[in-house]
Amino acid sequence: MAEILVKAGVQINAYEPGDIIVVREDGFKWGKSELDKSLFNVIKFPGEPVEKYQGFVEELKKFPDLSSVPIHLKHLFLSDAVINAETVKPRKYQIVNNTVVSK
Repeated sequence: MAEILVKAGVQINAYEPGDIIVVREDGFKWGKSELDKSLFNVIKFPGEPVEKYQGFVEELKKFPDLSSVPIHLKHLFLSDAVINAETVKPRKYQIVNNTVVSK
């Protein structure tokens, strides 16, 4: 079973309410602050593998604009674009009204 830690309450640092912070295996020993309902919620998914949800802890990134690069040359710039991507928010996904959404 997978367990997902979701930010609750008010924004702390760059994490906003609803942000999916981390995914752990069933039975993970959460810390005292992680179990504080005013700070976080732990959502359990019985019978679901952790790997199914790992993608939800992805950072939200802004990639360099390659629209002016001719199509036949884009492959030359793609790896640099990925390396030089700017992290806009620490998490790309959050839970809003019981639904996982991309920011």
